[in-house]
Amino acid sequence: IAFSGISAAPRVNFRLGQSTISLKQPGGETWLKLAGLTGATSAKGAEGTLTNASGAISAVPLLVDQASGRWRYGGGVLALDAPSAQVRDRAINRRFEPVMARSVHLALKQGVITGKAVLAHPPNGKQLALLSLTHDLSSSRGNAVLDVPKLVFGDDLQPEALTPLTLGIIANTGGAITGKGNIRWSSAGVTSDGVFETDGIGVSAAFGQVHNIKGRIVFDDLLGMTTPPGQMVTIGEMNPGVSVKDGVIRYQLLPEQHVQVEGGQWPFAGGELFLEPTMLDFSKPSNRIFALTVKGLDAAQFIQQFDFKNFAVTGLFDGRLPLVFDAHGGRIVGGRLVSRKEGGTLAYVGEVSDAALGGAGKMAFDALKSMKYN
Repeated sequence: IAFSGISAAPRVNFRLGQSTISLKQPGGETWLKLAGLTGATSAKGAEGTLTNASGAISAVPLLVDQASGRWRYGGGVLALDAPSAQVRDRAINRRFEPVMARSVHLALKQGVITGKAVLAHPPNGKQLALLSLTHDLSSSRGNAVLDVPKLVFGDDLQPEALTPLTLGIIANTGGAITGKGNIRWSSAGVTSDGVFETDGIGVSAAFGQVHNIKGRIVFDDLLGMTTPPGQMVTIGEMNPGVSVKDGVIRYQLLPEQHVQVEGGQWPFAGGELFLEPTMLDFSKPSNRIFALTVKGLDAAQFIQQFDFKNFAVTGLFDGRLPLVFDAHGGRIVGGRLVSRKEGGTLAYVGEVSDAALGGAGKMAFDALKSMKYN
């Protein structure tokens, strides 16, 4: 204790080694572990440094560790500032990968903890979201808000780097999302929700490349990544073997990485293509099975997609195309297209050399110029 004058307040320097502070609360325990702490008192309060701190707030599903920085106490407020820390999921089966927290600020005043930080991707420091939280120690109630002004996916960041829940569902993601998520907790448990949207994103999925996805997704459990029914996206182009454009898909995300496809619809070759409802299980490797209903397919427009310059076809078709996608790609199994009763024509309109084919061959190709079917 050093005195600089009789009227001056004493200054006390102190140091703590490895320490743990805990507070039992309804629904859990709030705790703080320190590798080391230094401090000094003054007339205004106290301040100092802390090293390699980690901690959790009762029911909050987040764990903060690897935090080193400065602390101070004065005017009834205990504050902590750390340049960086790590945020991890406390669940046994993690729902998100560890992320970096930059510019961490925590404060305790009148029994209420408030905090804010910038969340970033650890390998490259790319900003992911802004985090703010509040927790009332007396009631064990609080909430955290995740604000995503603009998150861009590309070569330097893919969804599976943030959460294992998308692994095996989508890949090669490119584009931006914006939105906001909320996590609330109390002694009764944890709830979360959020709303995110994109004005154009592309992915590789089980059924091929998908481009220019636009839409809004509402989560009723953000941490578990589930949604209410009736989610909808528009798709600029999808190619499960044949390109289809300007489609709409309705779906619901269910627990345990299940997706309920409620249906889809595209204009297709002068007619319409409908995706039938199906349930997809992404929790384990399995075949993805879809079925497409075809209505009013115009054979002429369909053939044009394949650039068959020597064929002319007319006629309208309806049918059903069951699709199976597995590790080897996609294929149609048991598909059937049926011509409408008026039928149509098939004609070979290319040039044929008489010398190359001879008389019989020429007769065969002449016949192909005026074939009718029903």
